[in-house]
Amino acid sequence: MTYSDIPPLLTHPSVKRWCVFRLQHSPDKPVKKIPYQPSGRKAYINYAPTWSSFAECMKAIDFGIGQYPGIALTKEFHLCCIDLDKCINSDGEYSAIAIKYLELFKSAAYIERSLSGTGLHILFWYTGKSVPPVHPEPGNGVEIFTDNRFIIFTGDTVG
Repeated sequence: MTYSDIPPLLTHPSVKRWCVFRLQHSPDKPVKKIPYQPSGRKAYINYAPTWSSFAECMKAIDFGIGQYPGIALTKEFHLCCIDLDKCINSDGEYSAIAIKYLELFKSAAYIERSLSGTGLHILFWYTGKSVPPVHPEPGNGVEIFTDNRFIIFTGDTVG
């Protein structure tokens, strides 16, 4: 897995918003995604001292402390993630909702497939204090996050 397409502003050493995720599989439950610090201690979305740099997290992944890097979204950081669930079918074709959002953001966002391989994360910077002028469509599998949330990166970019 390569993460070379993640925008340099996010991976800069001064950006201490990263953690690593371990996936916990259990028979009759959804996969749990648990955030950790590179040290192996748990990370928390509401406690910035548990966040690290991207480079520190990638080293931790190399050592098996986690499987995927994730970034903390907070209001003051102004990074938005549009999370599109179940928008890619088994043939790799995009749903109408995915096509709509890909057309809107393809030139101004970092876009990658989610862990499931059937969803998309669209990440972009916004200005001002309010949420970007995009509206969630939960019934259509569209959620928008700007605060109090970790976003896991897969590095599986969409060109």
